[in-house]
Amino acid sequence: MKILQYLSFTFMAAVLITGCGKPNDPESFYTSGGYTIVKQFQTPANAYDITLKDTLCYVAQGEGGLLIVNVKDPLNPKIVSVTTENVRGYSRRITGHGNHVYLSAGTFGYTVVDVNNPQIPSVTASNLHMKPAKDALIFDNYMFCSVSEQGVYIAELSVPGYPDIRGNIFTNGYANGIAVNSDMSLMFVACGEMGLSIYDISDFQDGWGTYPRVAWLDTYGYAEAVVLNEEKEVALVASGSAGMYIIDYSDLNNIHTSSIYESGGTAFDLICKGNTVYLSAEKGGFHIVDISDVSEPQAIGRLYMKQSMGFDMNDNYIYVSDPNDGLLIISIPQ
Repeated sequence: MKILQYLSFTFMAAVLITGCGKPNDPESFYTSGGYTIVKQFQTPANAYDITLKDTLCYVAQGEGGLLIVNVKDPLNPKIVSVTTENVRGYSRRITGHGNHVYLSAGTFGYTVVDVNNPQIPSVTASNLHMKPAKDALIFDNYMFCSVSEQGVYIAELSVPGYPDIRGNIFTNGYANGIAVNSDMSLMFVACGEMGLSIYDISDFQDGWGTYPRVAWLDTYGYAEAVVLNEEKEVALVASGSAGMYIIDYSDLNNIHTSSIYESGGTAFDLICKGNTVYLSAEKGGFHIVDISDVSEPQAIGRLYMKQSMGFDMNDNYIYVSDPNDGLLIISIPQ
Protein backbone atom coordinates (compact mmCIF):
# COMPACT_ATOMS: atom_id res chain seq x y z
CA MET A 1 0.00 0.00 0.00
CA LYS A 2 1.19 3.51 -0.60
CA ILE A 3 2.11 5.54 2.44
CA LEU A 4 1.52 9.19 3.15
CA GLN A 5 5.18 10.05 2.66
CA TYR A 6 5.12 8.57 -0.84
CA LEU A 7 1.99 10.50 -1.72
CA SER A 8 3.53 13.71 -0.45
CA PHE A 9 6.75 13.11 -2.39
CA THR A 10 4.83 12.25 -5.55
CA PHE A 11 2.71 15.37 -5.34
CA MET A 12 5.63 17.69 -4.68
CA ALA A 13 7.73 16.11 -7.39
CA ALA A 14 4.87 16.47 -9.85
CA VAL A 15 4.42 20.13 -8.99
CA LEU A 16 8.12 20.91 -9.21
CA ILE A 17 8.86 19.00 -12.38
CA THR A 18 5.74 19.95 -14.30
CA GLY A 19 6.66 23.57 -13.65
CA CYS A 20 9.70 23.02 -15.88
CA GLY A 21 9.91 22.30 -19.57
CA LYS A 22 7.53 23.04 -22.38
CA PRO A 23 3.91 21.80 -22.20
CA ASN A 24 4.50 19.17 -24.89
CA ASP A 25 7.86 18.02 -23.51
CA PRO A 26 7.62 14.42 -22.17
CA GLU A 27 10.18 15.35 -19.50
CA SER A 28 7.59 17.70 -17.99
CA PHE A 29 5.61 14.66 -16.79
CA TYR A 30 6.73 13.19 -13.47
CA THR A 31 7.58 9.47 -13.75
CA SER A 32 8.95 6.75 -11.49
CA GLY A 33 9.74 3.05 -11.45
CA GLY A 34 11.61 3.13 -14.76
CA TYR A 35 8.47 3.91 -16.73
CA THR A 36 8.99 6.88 -19.03
CA ILE A 37 6.64 9.01 -21.12
CA VAL A 38 8.47 9.08 -24.43
CA LYS A 39 5.89 11.00 -26.45
CA GLN A 40 2.93 13.27 -25.98
CA PHE A 41 0.87 13.46 -29.18
CA GLN A 42 -1.86 16.07 -29.29
CA THR A 43 -5.03 14.61 -30.77
CA PRO A 44 -7.47 16.67 -32.88
CA ALA A 45 -10.21 16.29 -30.24
CA ASN A 46 -10.47 15.08 -26.64
CA ALA A 47 -9.01 11.56 -26.28
CA TYR A 48 -11.05 9.39 -23.91
CA ASP A 49 -10.23 5.79 -24.70
CA ILE A 50 -7.89 3.67 -26.81
CA THR A 51 -7.73 0.21 -28.31
CA LEU A 52 -4.54 -1.02 -29.92
CA LYS A 53 -4.08 -3.42 -32.83
CA ASP A 54 -0.61 -4.08 -34.19
CA THR A 55 0.86 -0.64 -34.95
CA LEU A 56 -2.43 1.28 -34.96
CA CYS A 57 -4.10 3.10 -32.08
CA TYR A 58 -7.86 3.60 -32.37
CA VAL A 59 -8.96 6.54 -30.25
CA ALA A 60 -12.47 7.48 -29.07
CA GLN A 61 -12.52 11.29 -29.23
CA GLY A 62 -15.81 12.35 -27.70
CA GLU A 63 -17.66 14.43 -30.26
CA GLY A 64 -14.55 14.17 -32.48
CA GLY A 65 -15.46 10.63 -33.53
CA LEU A 66 -12.86 7.98 -34.28
CA LEU A 67 -9.17 8.80 -34.67
CA ILE A 68 -6.66 6.27 -36.04
CA VAL A 69 -2.97 6.87 -35.32
CA ASN A 70 -0.02 4.93 -36.67
CA VAL A 71 2.40 4.27 -33.79
CA LYS A 72 4.88 2.04 -35.61
CA ASP A 73 7.45 4.60 -34.53
CA PRO A 74 6.31 5.54 -31.00
CA LEU A 75 8.46 8.66 -31.11
CA ASN A 76 6.76 9.87 -34.27
CA PRO A 77 3.03 8.99 -34.32
CA LYS A 78 1.14 9.89 -37.48
CA ILE A 79 -2.59 10.44 -38.01
CA VAL A 80 -4.02 7.92 -40.46
CA SER A 81 -7.64 9.10 -40.50
CA VAL A 82 -10.42 10.81 -38.58
CA THR A 83 -14.01 9.58 -38.93
CA THR A 84 -16.93 11.73 -37.83
CA GLU A 85 -19.59 11.09 -40.46
CA ASN A 86 -22.35 8.86 -39.02
CA VAL A 87 -20.47 8.61 -35.70
CA ARG A 88 -23.21 10.01 -33.51
CA GLY A 89 -23.09 11.22 -29.94
CA TYR A 90 -20.10 11.54 -27.63
CA SER A 91 -17.79 8.55 -27.93
CA ARG A 92 -16.25 7.74 -24.53
CA ARG A 93 -15.22 4.09 -24.86
CA ILE A 94 -13.86 1.91 -27.67
CA THR A 95 -13.47 -1.85 -28.15
CA GLY A 96 -11.84 -3.68 -31.04
CA HIS A 97 -12.69 -7.01 -32.70
CA GLY A 98 -10.99 -8.14 -35.89
CA ASN A 99 -11.42 -5.43 -38.51
CA HIS A 100 -14.10 -3.56 -36.57
CA VAL A 101 -14.20 -1.16 -33.64
CA TYR A 102 -17.18 -0.44 -31.42
CA LEU A 103 -17.71 3.03 -29.95
CA SER A 104 -19.87 3.57 -26.86
CA ALA A 105 -21.72 6.88 -27.01
CA GLY A 106 -24.20 7.12 -24.15
CA THR A 107 -27.72 7.92 -25.29
CA PHE A 108 -26.64 7.40 -28.90
CA GLY A 109 -25.90 3.73 -28.25
CA TYR A 110 -23.09 1.94 -30.06
CA THR A 111 -21.42 2.78 -33.36
CA VAL A 112 -19.67 0.07 -35.38
CA VAL A 113 -16.85 1.09 -37.72
CA ASP A 114 -15.21 -1.15 -40.33
CA VAL A 115 -11.48 -0.34 -40.19
CA ASN A 116 -10.29 -2.93 -42.70
CA ASN A 117 -8.97 0.06 -44.65
CA PRO A 118 -7.75 2.35 -41.84
CA GLN A 119 -7.33 5.25 -44.24
CA ILE A 120 -11.02 5.13 -45.19
CA PRO A 121 -13.02 3.64 -42.28
CA SER A 122 -16.72 3.13 -42.86
CA VAL A 123 -19.57 3.09 -40.34
CA THR A 124 -21.63 -0.10 -40.71
CA ALA A 125 -24.08 0.48 -37.86
CA SER A 126 -24.86 3.46 -35.71
CA ASN A 127 -27.14 4.38 -32.83
CA LEU A 128 -27.55 0.69 -31.96
CA HIS A 129 -30.44 0.31 -29.57
CA MET A 130 -28.51 -0.58 -26.42
CA LYS A 131 -28.63 2.67 -24.49
CA PRO A 132 -27.20 4.50 -22.64
CA ALA A 133 -24.02 2.82 -23.88
CA LYS A 134 -21.18 2.80 -21.35
CA ASP A 135 -18.66 0.17 -22.43
CA ALA A 136 -18.34 -3.18 -24.20
CA LEU A 137 -16.39 -6.40 -23.74
CA ILE A 138 -15.97 -8.85 -26.62
CA PHE A 139 -15.49 -12.47 -25.59
CA ASP A 140 -15.85 -15.63 -27.67
CA ASN A 141 -17.63 -13.83 -30.52
CA TYR A 142 -20.12 -12.19 -28.20
CA MET A 143 -20.33 -8.53 -27.27
CA PHE A 144 -21.28 -7.82 -23.66
CA CYS A 145 -22.58 -4.26 -23.51
CA SER A 146 -22.93 -2.28 -20.30
CA VAL A 147 -25.89 0.06 -20.61
CA SER A 148 -26.04 1.84 -17.27
CA GLU A 149 -29.47 1.56 -15.62
CA GLN A 150 -30.53 -0.96 -18.31
CA GLY A 151 -27.94 -3.48 -17.12
CA VAL A 152 -26.03 -5.64 -19.62
CA TYR A 153 -27.05 -6.55 -23.16
CA ILE A 154 -25.54 -9.38 -25.15
CA ALA A 155 -25.02 -9.25 -28.93
CA GLU A 156 -23.70 -11.98 -31.22
CA LEU A 157 -20.98 -11.09 -33.75
CA SER A 158 -21.14 -13.65 -36.54
CA VAL A 159 -21.42 -10.60 -38.77
CA PRO A 160 -19.10 -8.20 -36.93
CA GLY A 161 -20.39 -5.09 -38.66
CA TYR A 162 -23.97 -5.76 -37.58
CA PRO A 163 -24.24 -7.02 -33.98
CA ASP A 164 -27.25 -9.26 -33.40
CA ILE A 165 -28.78 -8.03 -30.14
CA ARG A 166 -30.02 -10.86 -27.94
CA GLY A 167 -30.76 -11.13 -24.22
CA ASN A 168 -30.16 -8.73 -21.39
CA ILE A 169 -29.45 -8.82 -17.67
CA PHE A 170 -30.80 -6.28 -15.23
CA THR A 171 -28.14 -5.32 -12.72
CA ASN A 172 -28.29 -3.70 -9.33
CA GLY A 173 -26.80 -0.28 -9.90
CA TYR A 174 -25.62 1.26 -13.17
CA ALA A 175 -23.63 -1.22 -15.29
CA ASN A 176 -20.27 0.19 -16.39
CA GLY A 177 -17.33 -2.20 -16.85
CA ILE A 178 -17.59 -5.95 -17.53
CA ALA A 179 -15.26 -8.95 -17.18
CA VAL A 180 -15.87 -12.61 -18.03
CA ASN A 181 -13.78 -15.50 -16.71
CA SER A 182 -11.92 -17.80 -19.10
CA ASP A 183 -14.42 -20.67 -19.09
CA MET A 184 -17.29 -18.23 -19.61
CA SER A 185 -19.12 -19.33 -16.48
CA LEU A 186 -19.11 -16.04 -14.56
CA MET A 187 -19.65 -12.42 -15.56
CA PHE A 188 -18.42 -9.60 -13.31
CA VAL A 189 -20.04 -6.16 -13.58
CA ALA A 190 -18.80 -2.89 -12.10
CA CYS A 191 -22.12 -1.38 -11.05
CA GLY A 192 -21.39 2.23 -10.18
CA GLU A 193 -22.52 3.17 -6.68
CA MET A 194 -23.53 -0.48 -6.03
CA GLY A 195 -20.03 -1.94 -6.36
CA LEU A 196 -19.38 -5.37 -7.91
CA SER A 197 -22.00 -7.92 -8.99
CA ILE A 198 -21.25 -11.45 -10.23
CA TYR A 199 -23.61 -13.43 -12.49
CA ASP A 200 -23.72 -17.11 -13.42
CA ILE A 201 -23.63 -17.28 -17.25
CA SER A 202 -22.74 -20.99 -17.53
CA ASP A 203 -26.12 -21.72 -19.16
CA PHE A 204 -25.35 -19.24 -21.91
CA GLN A 205 -27.74 -20.45 -24.67
CA ASP A 206 -26.17 -18.23 -27.35
CA GLY A 207 -26.98 -15.12 -25.36
CA TRP A 208 -30.60 -15.97 -24.65
CA GLY A 209 -30.13 -17.63 -21.25
CA THR A 210 -31.21 -16.59 -17.78
CA TYR A 211 -28.30 -15.41 -15.70
CA PRO A 212 -28.81 -15.26 -11.93
CA ARG A 213 -26.75 -13.01 -9.70
CA VAL A 214 -24.64 -15.22 -7.45
CA ALA A 215 -22.63 -12.65 -5.48
CA TRP A 216 -22.50 -8.96 -4.71
CA LEU A 217 -20.18 -6.66 -2.79
CA ASP A 218 -20.74 -2.98 -2.16
CA THR A 219 -17.74 -0.68 -2.57
CA TYR A 220 -17.12 2.93 -1.74
CA GLY A 221 -16.70 5.28 -4.67
CA TYR A 222 -18.16 4.55 -8.10
CA ALA A 223 -17.26 1.24 -9.76
CA GLU A 224 -16.19 2.03 -13.34
CA ALA A 225 -14.24 -1.00 -14.56
CA VAL A 226 -13.31 -4.54 -13.54
CA VAL A 227 -10.64 -7.05 -14.58
CA LEU A 228 -9.68 -10.47 -13.22
CA ASN A 229 -6.64 -12.32 -11.97
CA GLU A 230 -8.03 -15.84 -12.20
CA GLU A 231 -4.96 -17.53 -10.73
CA LYS A 232 -5.46 -15.61 -7.48
CA GLU A 233 -9.26 -15.60 -7.87
CA VAL A 234 -9.52 -11.87 -7.36
CA ALA A 235 -11.45 -9.17 -9.19
CA LEU A 236 -9.83 -5.76 -9.45
CA VAL A 237 -12.30 -2.90 -9.52
CA ALA A 238 -11.55 0.70 -10.48
CA SER A 239 -13.88 2.36 -8.00
CA GLY A 240 -13.65 6.08 -8.63
CA SER A 241 -12.55 8.21 -5.68
CA ALA A 242 -12.13 5.07 -3.53
CA GLY A 243 -9.25 3.78 -5.67
CA MET A 244 -8.80 0.13 -6.68
CA TYR A 245 -10.56 -2.64 -4.77
CA ILE A 246 -9.04 -6.12 -4.76
CA ILE A 247 -11.92 -8.53 -4.17
CA ASP A 248 -11.52 -12.23 -3.38
CA TYR A 249 -14.21 -14.26 -5.16
CA SER A 250 -12.80 -17.75 -4.41
CA ASP A 251 -15.93 -18.46 -2.35
CA LEU A 252 -18.97 -16.97 -4.05
CA ASN A 253 -20.90 -17.26 -0.80
CA ASN A 254 -18.38 -15.02 0.90
CA ILE A 255 -16.74 -12.62 -1.53
CA HIS A 256 -14.78 -10.00 0.36
CA THR A 257 -12.31 -7.16 0.01
CA SER A 258 -8.68 -8.28 0.30
CA SER A 259 -7.34 -4.73 0.16
CA ILE A 260 -7.79 -1.27 -1.33
CA TYR A 261 -5.13 0.60 -3.29
CA GLU A 262 -5.47 4.37 -2.95
CA SER A 263 -4.86 5.86 -6.39
CA GLY A 264 -5.67 9.48 -5.77
CA GLY A 265 -7.99 11.17 -8.27
CA THR A 266 -10.70 8.96 -9.76
CA ALA A 267 -9.77 5.36 -10.62
CA PHE A 268 -11.12 4.83 -14.13
CA ASP A 269 -9.61 1.93 -16.07
CA LEU A 270 -7.27 -1.01 -15.51
CA ILE A 271 -5.44 -3.93 -17.12
CA CYS A 272 -4.02 -6.90 -15.23
CA LYS A 273 -1.03 -8.85 -16.56
CA GLY A 274 0.08 -11.56 -14.17
CA ASN A 275 0.86 -9.94 -10.84
CA THR A 276 1.03 -6.43 -12.28
CA VAL A 277 -1.96 -4.09 -12.53
CA TYR A 278 -1.91 -0.96 -14.68
CA LEU A 279 -4.39 1.63 -13.44
CA SER A 280 -5.45 5.02 -14.78
CA ALA A 281 -6.88 7.52 -12.34
CA GLU A 282 -8.44 10.69 -13.69
CA LYS A 283 -6.54 13.60 -12.08
CA GLY A 284 -4.54 11.01 -10.12
CA GLY A 285 -2.09 9.91 -12.79
CA PHE A 286 -1.18 6.46 -14.07
CA HIS A 287 -0.16 3.70 -11.64
CA ILE A 288 1.68 0.42 -11.91
CA VAL A 289 0.90 -1.88 -8.97
CA ASP A 290 2.34 -5.22 -7.86
CA ILE A 291 -0.36 -7.54 -6.47
CA SER A 292 1.86 -10.54 -5.67
CA ASP A 293 0.41 -10.19 -2.19
CA VAL A 294 -3.21 -9.21 -2.72
CA SER A 295 -3.50 -8.08 0.89
CA GLU A 296 -0.63 -5.58 0.41
CA PRO A 297 -0.52 -4.14 -3.13
CA GLN A 298 2.67 -2.22 -3.79
CA ALA A 299 3.15 0.81 -6.06
CA ILE A 300 6.08 0.09 -8.39
CA GLY A 301 5.62 3.00 -10.77
CA ARG A 302 3.62 6.17 -11.24
CA LEU A 303 3.30 8.79 -13.94
CA TYR A 304 1.77 12.20 -13.40
CA MET A 305 -0.82 13.19 -16.01
CA LYS A 306 -3.54 15.79 -16.05
CA GLN A 307 -6.44 13.43 -16.72
CA SER A 308 -5.45 9.85 -17.60
CA MET A 309 -8.40 7.75 -18.75
CA GLY A 310 -8.71 4.75 -21.10
CA PHE A 311 -5.58 2.95 -22.27
CA ASP A 312 -4.16 -0.12 -24.00
CA MET A 313 -0.72 -1.68 -24.16
CA ASN A 314 1.66 -4.16 -25.75
CA ASP A 315 4.90 -5.66 -24.46
CA ASN A 316 6.93 -2.47 -24.94
CA TYR A 317 4.61 0.52 -24.61
CA ILE A 318 1.47 1.74 -22.87
CA TYR A 319 -0.82 4.10 -24.80
CA VAL A 320 -2.89 6.36 -22.52
CA SER A 321 -5.66 8.75 -23.51
CA ASP A 322 -5.86 12.13 -21.82
CA PRO A 323 -8.58 14.62 -22.84
CA ASN A 324 -6.17 17.47 -22.20
CA ASP A 325 -2.89 16.10 -23.51
CA GLY A 326 -4.10 13.64 -26.15
CA LEU A 327 -2.16 10.40 -26.60
CA LEU A 328 0.64 9.69 -24.13
CA ILE A 329 3.08 6.88 -24.93
CA ILE A 330 4.90 5.23 -22.04
CA SER A 331 7.92 2.95 -22.43
CA ILE A 332 7.89 -0.17 -20.25
CA PRO A 333 11.21 -1.01 -18.57
CA GLN A 334 12.63 -4.22 -20.00
